[in-house]
Amino acid sequence: MSTYIKGHTLAVLSVYDTTAYSALACITNRDESNEAVIVERINTCTDGLPVKTVERFDRSVSISGLLTDTQGVAELRGYQDSTERVFKTTSDGTTEEYFKGVITSLGFGHPADGDSTFDATIAINGDYLPTDPNAV
Repeated sequence: MSTYIKGHTLAVLSVYDTTAYSALACITNRDESNEAVIVERINTCTDGLPVKTVERFDRSVSISGLLTDTQGVAELRGYQDSTERVFKTTSDGTTEEYFKGVITSLGFGHPADGDSTFDATIAINGDYLPTDPNAV
């Protein structure tokens, strides 16, 4: 019988900030997208039939969360500059994975009757890494 994976164990996302990793706010949801970029060729070598191959993958991570007094609008905006950042996550609740990326979108919500929230999308540069690129 299968055991289901609890979402909160995989929603954790940390960002490297000059000397160490720190949790990126209080994440309520983390979605991952892996899209294959396909090249289609039709030529005499393919007998005139379309042949599709994967050229590369476009990967991104979208997160939603609650703002806190320690991780507010200004700090999250600071992460959204042109600088590539290193992020740390987990693929199964225990195994750490790393990736380099940039925050491509960042939005905030401030309802009068609830907690302030944020949404962000991180475009991943390259692939997931099994070891910390900041390790010396």
